[in-house]
Amino acid sequence: MSSMLSVLDFGPDKVIALIGAQKDEGAFDILGAGDARARGVEGGEITHLGDAVESVVEALRKAERAARFKVKKIVFNFDDAQMESVYSRASKTLAGEGEIERSDVEEVCGLAERLVARFERGTVYAKPIDFLIDDRDVVENPVGVFGRKLGVTAHLLQARSACLEAWQKLLDRAHVERGVPVLSAWSTAYGVLPREDRKRRRLIADAGSDFMNFFIFENNRITRYRALLNTKAEMKEWPARALAVCRELMEGGSEVEEVLVTGDLAEEERCAKVFGEVFGARFRVASPLGISKLSGPRFSSAAGLLQVAGELEKKGPVLSKDGGLLTGVKAKAKEFIDEYF
Repeated sequence: MSSMLSVLDFGPDKVIALIGAQKDEGAFDILGAGDARARGVEGGEITHLGDAVESVVEALRKAERAARFKVKKIVFNFDDAQMESVYSRASKTLAGEGEIERSDVEEVCGLAERLVARFERGTVYAKPIDFLIDDRDVVENPVGVFGRKLGVTAHLLQARSACLEAWQKLLDRAHVERGVPVLSAWSTAYGVLPREDRKRRRLIADAGSDFMNFFIFENNRITRYRALLNTKAEMKEWPARALAVCRELMEGGSEVEEVLVTGDLAEEERCAKVFGEVFGARFRVASPLGISKLSGPRFSSAAGLLQVAGELEKKGPVLSKDGGLLTGVKAKAKEFIDEYF
């Protein structure tokens, strides 16, 4: 087994803490689980620090007692209603016309992230969409290709620094030594899609009763993203609001192969009725894969978070000091592109 993984998911009604270990074949053994009533957080925003800390501590202590393991580092699902989707382009002139190496890819990706860095924003998700060789040839994996210039188009999602700092303060008060934020949309995709089937172009709606994530997922990456808060006044109209965002994401792009809806609202009868009438056979309600103890659409993001945590653990120190996700990757060239990016 690999090293122990600890994850935290703050859902609309429950906080879930999981301690697990990933087996060689990729499945997980849940060694400890704990939950508590979710308090102090609404739509990803910490509204009462003390209540939120109490909820997290209760869930963590239950998981720690079950696993007989003290949590020091935790990977947690993160949302920000004011998340900004940013596309950045950068290029690097290579020495001569040589073979492009992994270090060249890391450098140009890091430059793309730095070009859009802002003091009031922190990057919580960053992946390249494509690479350009010598201003003419678009490739997915430039490693091993010969050229004089390497360019990249990267997609980044940036959250408010104040929001990230508030979550760090919460974990500090819960006596967690290190917290790693992971975009919950990323976790959701990993939760409902098997690893070998993450290339196809899909639209995924993670419909939570407090917060909804919408994104296009293809080639193992998020290419378009939107988020919506669900207030009590808007709950009656959530399917219509969700459909409007889905149509917006699909505008100007090629047809998606499938539309997946997950989250606690996916269990409502009207979800299947409304989305089924619009998208027909392309639509389905998605539940998490690979973890028997987490069943039902509401647990998709929590289940996927374990998989993301496992990927980050295998690749070594991925986060840069300012929270970016493009630096410090330790992997072979093919794994570096195909699996991390």
